[in-house]
Amino acid sequence: MHEIYERWVAERDLLKAERRELERESGEEADAALPFSPSSDEAAVPDTTHTQPPLRPYRYTPRQYLVRERRAEYRSEYFDGEIVAMAGASERHVAIAQNISAHLYFRMRGGCRVYQSDLKVQLDVGTGYAYPDVMVLCGEPRFIDRVRDVVTNPTLVFEVLSHGTERHDRSTKAQAYRRVESLAAYVLVSQREPRVEVYVRGAGGEWPCTLYQRLDAAVELPGAGCTLTVAEIYRNLFPAPA
Repeated sequence: MHEIYERWVAERDLLKAERRELERESGEEADAALPFSPSSDEAAVPDTTHTQPPLRPYRYTPRQYLVRERRAEYRSEYFDGEIVAMAGASERHVAIAQNISAHLYFRMRGGCRVYQSDLKVQLDVGTGYAYPDVMVLCGEPRFIDRVRDVVTNPTLVFEVLSHGTERHDRSTKAQAYRRVESLAAYVLVSQREPRVEVYVRGAGGEWPCTLYQRLDAAVELPGAGCTLTVAEIYRNLFPAPA
């Protein structure tokens, strides 16, 4: 099937789903007709007899992403109009995230909660949505809508780096995290070696990094009111210190 028609069908279905969701939220019927809908006596397939200009990469709106993501079988993240599919995590990746979550649960100061991977964070007022591997949120969570699957006020996030995502996590994703006003720090954790990088928000907008590599080192976690040792983060993955 021609690429233009495929895109038209995808956009039509997405807009229909978005309309249904908006109606559920508002409790009202949407009166406006869906765009791109041909009349009953028009052909459904667009006219492709003339030379078509090169197609630009499709840019999704934040709303389109959320509707699509809430219906999707597999998770994706969203950055400035682009939907980025998330690859499956390795056993080592999962073990590190679980170690962080488990130790944080018993160490955090009162009023803080820890979440692992399934709750989205809104980045820069809706231009991005991400799933941190681990997230700490202190105070009452603020959600963007009644679905309660996207928060706007994380305190601390952890990303476990992998070969396929490290460049993205260090560039696009890190820059997006820095624009989240509530975020006190973000932490990058290597899978290949004991290496924990903590980037802390400075008073002047800078984000200095503290590197932890010794297994007996205590990793300071701003906002959470606690520390974790590198050995705890990598429990059962590297030899414990003597």
